[in-house]
Amino acid sequence: MINNDFVLIPGMPRAGSSWLYYNLKNHPDICAAKGYKETFFFGANYSKGFKWYYSLYKPNIKQICLDASPDYFLNDNFLKNLFYFKNNYKVILVLRNPSEWVISLYNQIKSFNPKVKNFDDYIKNCKIEIDGNSFEYSLKNIDIKKRIDQFLNVFKGKILLIDFNYMIKNQVQTLQLIENFLCINSFFKDENVYKEQVNVSIGKFSYIKYFATLKYSRFLAFKFLPKFILEFLRKKIYKIDKKKSLSIDSPNTKRISNMFPEIVSEYFKDKNIISH
Repeated sequence: MINNDFVLIPGMPRAGSSWLYYNLKNHPDICAAKGYKETFFFGANYSKGFKWYYSLYKPNIKQICLDASPDYFLNDNFLKNLFYFKNNYKVILVLRNPSEWVISLYNQIKSFNPKVKNFDDYIKNCKIEIDGNSFEYSLKNIDIKKRIDQFLNVFKGKILLIDFNYMIKNQVQTLQLIENFLCINSFFKDENVYKEQVNVSIGKFSYIKYFATLKYSRFLAFKFLPKFILEFLRKKIYKIDKKKSLSIDSPNTKRISNMFPEIVSEYFKDKNIISH
């Protein structure tokens, strides 16, 4: 076991969690998992045990360990498994307009999952395979507001809510507010913040994208490839193909908006980032 504090980013998926990861891992007071961007520990990988989880981190005595696994938001086992976590931790949850979030998630999932066909089938049931394990979720049956409120209740006093639209327009300020929330030293400035989009995979199914999601592909890439090659591959693999995607501006989204109404604004009446 390690005694360090943790910061967990459990989603929402497709709401900038990867961008947060690529910035926060560069902070000298934060330690990311070795060879993993997403550990999926409190979800699909929980059976591997805490010994495996702690082995992923090699922090110095003062560093906070970073776990950015956005699938936690959808996984019903996340809160149940987290109950047995003994380390101190804080949570960062980014909220995005549900209809935009659902469309973006669908566009990403179908680009590397050959079993995902049309949108209506996807929201009824989707099976995600992670590192040899899997979990199923139904967006049609998930009460998004209820899940957010559940997070606020469980993590009361140690959760930071961030408005996705504010974050993408105010990147430096967002990271500086996160520094204050985590009580770590000031580091982020305009010149050292990574500002490009990350993991904007959209389009038809691709085996290249599929293999990029596999456990050993991710591990070997993070372990052996230089940073500039990873960046090149990321841009190549996660290239946007708007012709193959369901557009947020398409007429079909009116129906989707009725299925997933706007709820984010009620959480940010006075501020765009709120500590609860």
